[in-house]
Amino acid sequence: MEEKEMNLIIKGAIQSTFGFFESFSAQSCESGFPFLRDSSNLILLDYTGIIGISGVRKGVIYNTMQRDMAKKLCEKFFEEDATDERMLLDLVGEVANTIAGNLRAFLGKDFYISTPVVLTFDDLSLVSVPLYIPMPVFFIPFTWLGYKFYVAVGIE
Repeated sequence: MEEKEMNLIIKGAIQSTFGFFESFSAQSCESGFPFLRDSSNLILLDYTGIIGISGVRKGVIYNTMQRDMAKKLCEKFFEEDATDERMLLDLVGEVANTIAGNLRAFLGKDFYISTPVVLTFDDLSLVSVPLYIPMPVFFIPFTWLGYKFYVAVGIE
C-alpha cells in the first residue's frame, strides 16, 4: 500500500475516533503520534474490540482499553454503574463497530466491515500477545478523561 493511502486511512481512523467521542460525550479525546508494530508485538489491553475489513482492502481495525475506561464509558453511555461484564463487552464492541463504520463512510462503499469480536484480558498492565495479523499494524494512542487507549489499523 502506498504511503499516501495509508496516511489517509490513519487520518480517517483518527477522525472516526474523534467523531465517536464527540457524539458520545461532551468530553473529546486527544490523539498521540501513530506508530508501527508487527504482529509479534501487538498492544492488547483488558478489552479489545476487533473488526475485520474486506473488499478492496483487507485487514483489521481494533480498539483496546483498560477495564476502568470501559467502565467509565458504560457509565457515560448508560448513565449507571457498569458492573455487568456483558455491558462492558457490548460497549467495547460498539466502540469498535462505530469507529470502523465511521472509517468505512470516510473510505467508501467498497470498504466492508465485519461484526465486532471482543477479547478480554484480566491483567491490568499492557501485554503483548501473539495474535496473528498478516500485515504491519499502525497504533494510534488516544487519551479520554485521562484514560489511555489505542486504535490499531492494519490494512493491505
